[in-house]
Amino acid sequence: MPDVGRFFNIDPLAEKYPFNSTYAFSENKVVAHREIEGLEAEYIMSSFLQPRKLDLKTPSSDAQFQKYQVVVQNSQQSFSKLKSDFSQNPEDFLSNSKATFNHPVDGNGTSSDFKTGNFIKIDINGPLNNSFVKIMDINESKNNLQATFQTMEGHIEKGIIQFNITQYDDGKIGFTITSKSDVDMGVLKSTSKGENYAREQQKQSWQEVLGNISKFLGGQEVLNKTTVTEPKKEEKK
Repeated sequence: MPDVGRFFNIDPLAEKYPFNSTYAFSENKVVAHREIEGLEAEYIMSSFLQPRKLDLKTPSSDAQFQKYQVVVQNSQQSFSKLKSDFSQNPEDFLSNSKATFNHPVDGNGTSSDFKTGNFIKIDINGPLNNSFVKIMDINESKNNLQATFQTMEGHIEKGIIQFNITQYDDGKIGFTITSKSDVDMGVLKSTSKGENYAREQQKQSWQEVLGNISKFLGGQEVLNKTTVTEPKKEEKK
């Protein structure tokens, strides 16, 4: 309604995301966000700034810790094949029904290689934000590939995520995701329902990634485990 500056219809996604206001525009983030077709809020700066100009987001000392691990034996694909394919196209393994990972780009947003200092854009489903992570470090050895990502300005979380591909002495192949993060986006962090929703989506997302790895390898899973550790809060005296 132009006269009062309010909408007279509720958000078309209201039933799917009950933690949000039914009449909220751009999740009440009208300065740095926009909303297309009455749907999800999108962080404007993620669209217009080159990735290198976005700020890194660092989790707090008491951030939540998550660990996801799958181990496969009698794999139909070799460890070197998994390591090579992941290094060439990490998006093929990391994309899932909750978030689509794009091919790495350089600081100007031009398609590039999976290497330290480059960036990966993530298109997140739901009323969240499309955003970037920076590839902070890649370490490779004969029996291991380790890659560390850090979230950037506009991401739903302040987080550091590490991926490990390992070949064990007995021939088994493991893939591990560790994440230290704080929910850091508008209404999601302002209510327990919103934060729980974000955490559950994150959990499902990484579990699907384990499934992608297991499907690629073939063979039999001997371990598929998720561990979530909440920070210890000091008791108030």
